[in-house]
Amino acid sequence: MTKTEKKIDKLICSALTIVCERAKLQDSGFSWLTHQVDFA
Repeated sequence: MTKTEKKIDKLICSALTIVCERAKLQDSGFSWLTHQVDFA
């Protein structure tokens, strides 16, 4: 994984963490959301 890809992945993880934390507050049934990226 290149430096740029690592930066993008970190930004995606940060954004998903924010969204997940907000969703957990609004929906008691929500657990977590993750991602998988093919940079190729």
